[in-house]
Amino acid sequence: MLWGIGQLYPPLAHAWLSVNSLQSATVGSFFYVILASIGAGMTIGCARWLVIDTLHHWTGLRPRRWDFGKLAERTEAFHFLIEIHYKYYLFYANSLMAGLFAYVAWRTQHSVTVEPIGWSDAGVLVIGLMFAAGSRDALKRYYRRVDELLRHEEAPPRIITRK
Repeated sequence: MLWGIGQLYPPLAHAWLSVNSLQSATVGSFFYVILASIGAGMTIGCARWLVIDTLHHWTGLRPRRWDFGKLAERTEAFHFLIEIHYKYYLFYANSLMAGLFAYVAWRTQHSVTVEPIGWSDAGVLVIGLMFAAGSRDALKRYYRRVDELLRHEEAPPRIITRK
């Protein structure tokens, strides 16, 4: 995302991403870049929630009702599922959002008339599709496995008889 911002505002890219700035880096500039990176990551995470999570839910991928009363005795397994599924989902979906942002920022500076659509555009499309599929699969696996772990047991239906 910082690279994409640098496409929109080149002095920022020169100050943050150039070799000369790395040679004259100070502790203050290092912390400034770290804070900017954290802010960019949190912004991408919010955009992911707004766009990708919403798309997945609209297309039928959503969690069932979970019984968090079971969580106390199954916390370790729950954390394990976060590690092996949900964190991958976050990586894929956040990378998709950051990549789309950087691509749009790059394309605004390099119009199709100046730089025709080519291999770099195709590469962005392929990687974007790969991240989209990976995010959906990881989230689906997470929901399914957490459902197995914390499924809310519905009470059996009551049979009503007439007298």
